[in-house]
Amino acid sequence: SSNQPLTLSATPYGRDLVFSWPTNPAGFLLESTPCPPAVNWTAVMPLPVVVGDHNVVSNTMDKEESFYRLKQPF
Repeated sequence: SSNQPLTLSATPYGRDLVFSWPTNPAGFLLESTPCPPAVNWTAVMPLPVVVGDHNVVSNTMDKEESFYRLKQPF
């Protein structure tokens, strides 16, 4: 097994922010909150799609500041 850290990438694309992270290790979901350290993080919708060996999520940038993290739900 690899000890490489899991890297979340965020790339602006028009009015969207495109997030991607490796599919391996599996089981990570993208969550967001407007104000860390928050107790209530919520899953980013839509859920990711797999493109090659990465999970990809496109999220519209709105006026509210948001913070993101990857988390295993179990």
